[in-house]
Order: sequence, then C-alpha cells, then structure tokens
Amino acid sequence: MLNPIRLRIVSGLSLLILLMPSLTLASSVDDPMRPPQARQAQTPTPQPSWDLSSILISENRRLAVVNDEIVKVGERVGGARVEQIEADRVVLRRGEQRMVLTLRADLSISRRESN
Repeated sequence: MLNPIRLRIVSGLSLLILLMPSLTLASSVDDPMRPPQARQAQTPTPQPSWDLSSILISENRRLAVVNDEIVKVGERVGGARVEQIEADRVVLRRGEQRMVLTLRADLSISRRESN
C-alpha cells in the first residue's frame, strides 16, 4: 500500500502523462478566433533576394550571374525567368511581377581590347 504522499505524486504524474499529448496538439492548432491579420503575421513569406554580380555579352552569347548562378535568356533562377540581359541590367519575370536587376555600385565594368 502506498502512503498518501506517494499516492499524490503517482496520481499527479499519471495525470500529466495523460494530458501531455493534448497539450502538444493544442499548441499546434491555429486559433480560429484570432483575426486574419494576426494569423498572417505569424507566418511571413520570405521574399527572395536578387544579387546580380556579373554580365557577359559577346557576339555569340549573353550571360549573367544572378544569385551565384550563371543564366542566359529564357532560363530560370530562384523561381523567376530571365527575360533580357543588357549591358547594365537583367530583367526577370516571376508571374505578373517584373524585376529589373542592375549591377552593384561596387563593381566596375572593364573592356579588354583585342589586338
């Protein structure tokens, strides 16, 4: 037979073990009474960042380095399609959104002259 103190401890632990699954389930359920704005604020959608670091234009090809990936017109990078590659910018399209990337200010453009 258990003494009263041990009986309370055992019953308290048993109750905690029984309630633990419902407590974890309750914390993962979205509160239906919370206003829509508050629910949206909980899960912000990250916006992709775009980094245009280089452009190469020659007679035969136009390439750009976007987010450390070499791409050409028509290819995709980060969920967007490359529409244009110009000497100073790259135009991307993601759905209805059109983005113009320009070279960073800390990069310089140089031309090599051929002999």
